[in-house]
Amino acid sequence: MSIDHAVVADIKSTRLKGRLILEVYVHAGRSRALTWRLQAEVESRGGRSTTQQAGLTNGLQTGPVCTLALNEDVVGLVELEVSEDNVQLAHLRLPLTG
Repeated sequence: MSIDHAVVADIKSTRLKGRLILEVYVHAGRSRALTWRLQAEVESRGGRSTTQQAGLTNGLQTGPVCTLALNEDVVGLVELEVSEDNVQLAHLRLPLTG
C-alpha cells in the first residue's frame, strides 16, 4: 500500500480457481480528479505478456477501480501509478512470484 499526498493506492491479491485476482484501489478521502494506470509485466508457462489498464476516479470510490485476472503461476511485476494534473501522487510496485 502507498499513502502519498493524501492518496491511498493499494493492490489486493487473491487466488481463486487457478487464477490470481488483483484488485486495484485508489482513494483520496475527498473529491479529486485522479488518473490511475496499472501495468503488469508477467511471465508464465504460456509465455510473456504486458497488460496495461488506466482510468479516472474522483477519489471517493471505496470499491476497486479495476480488477485484473492472471494465471496463478505468473511471475513478474505489477506497477500502479496515481496522478493529478500530470503530477504523480502515488507509485506502488508489487512483485509476483507465482
